Amino acid sequence: MREVPRTTYSKSHLSIGFGFSSIANDYKIVKFSVSGSYFYESRGSYRAYKKGVNGVLVYSLHTGLWKDVEFGNIKDLYIYSETATDNNNGTIIWLAQNLNDESGIMVSFDIEMEVFTLIPRPALYTSSICIPTFHENKPAILSYSVIGNSQSGFIHLWVVEENRCAFGGGIWTWTKKYSSSPNLYPYYLIPLNTWRNEIVCTVSLQSEFVRRTEKYGEALKDRGRTLYLLTLATNEIKKFVMINNNGGFGILNYVESIVPVGT
Repeated sequence: MREVPRTTYSKSHLSIGFGFSSIANDYKIVKFSVSGSYFYESRGSYRAYKKGVNGVLVYSLHTGLWKDVEFGNIKDLYIYSETATDNNNGTIIWLAQNLNDESGIMVSFDIEMEVFTLIPRPALYTSSICIPTFHENKPAILSYSVIGNSQSGFIHLWVVEENRCAFGGGIWTWTKKYSSSPNLYPYYLIPLNTWRNEIVCTVSLQSEFVRRTEKYGEALKDRGRTLYLLTLATNEIKKFVMINNNGGFGILNYVESIVPVGT
């Protein structure tokens, strides 16, 4: 265990990323400092709102030091998602919104080179909930949307690839790898992450349609202690109950062993 030195950034309004680069043979932590507020008249106070990036620090486990890195291409972005990491190719990703035109962006960080790349997001339904992930070692987005009368929930998996040009640079191309059928379950499944050829899901209790069904009691009992695996090829759903868990949970991709890093 190693204690990470404190930084000068405030504990509030931060976004964090963590990952490993096999090329650099190093674990790194990425910390964003963000700022932005508006005056909340009814309470007479300021409230954080769609904050842009005003600083980025990277900690190297190998050197044991924090350092500032260039962030000019992300300073006008509001980073709103949790992070996703692919330790196979040394990449960390987040989802963000451009504060100038409100367009959707995926932010990719190369752990070895310590540079940010911006990837335009695919065209999605306006009300879609989006989660960054990886599929077959490529950056991806899981999106979930409710269509029409709120009785049809859909899950989509989008994967992006860069098609490089002969003169340098490239064009990012998104491909929809999976689209679920409507009404996957009597109560909606919400995607959390991908695992191999499956999507890890939890259950939603937000829809009034769900509350009116006989399955609501079962869904309420399952909340916070049940996961579902949705198989991409067959739409088969597997249910897993965590018997001793009565609270919430977070989902992450587990790396089986920690690679030793020399000091």
